[in-house]
Amino acid sequence: MASVSDVYNQLVTANATLTSIHNDGVAVRGAVDGVHAALDTGFGVLTADLQVIATIEHQIDQSVLHLNQQTDSVLCILEQIAVGVCTLVNQGAEQVKLLKSIAADQHALREMYETVNPGAALTEARAEEVNAKIEQCCKTQPGTPPCVHQPCPTPPPLNLEPAPSTVPQYPRPNPGPRSPN
Repeated sequence: MASVSDVYNQLVTANATLTSIHNDGVAVRGAVDGVHAALDTGFGVLTADLQVIATIEHQIDQSVLHLNQQTDSVLCILEQIAVGVCTLVNQGAEQVKLLKSIAADQHALREMYETVNPGAALTEARAEEVNAKIEQCCKTQPGTPPCVHQPCPTPPPLNLEPAPSTVPQYPRPNPGPRSPN
């Protein structure tokens, strides 16, 4: 039979083992708490960094959208300039026709005044009749304008959806229940 001191010694040994197990559990709990704290810090830093990246991407999207709108405006302005230049060329061609007519009239007046003869006016009138008959006989077709505006092909507007300004928040992993000290 075991003596009381044997039982006591066994109890002391069991108590020491339990204390060691408890101390090991406390150390494991401390390590787990340290890992949990490190993960919390890491997730916080990662979330903040993702937020910065999302903000930068949003700004890039806004910049691209703005540049696209500016490009559309530039294309519209260039189209208007092309129409204006074409109109000026057409008006210039009309002015050339008018100047030729004025030159012909001036030539006729010069001949009349140079001869200082009323007969010259009669000769000029006969020449105009002949020219009118020739023009009536062989009418010239109005020429095509020297410039006909042809719009440039334009790409359709770029329809970008802006990126969200915030990063979706992912749930943190559940570390499990924590036991009280």
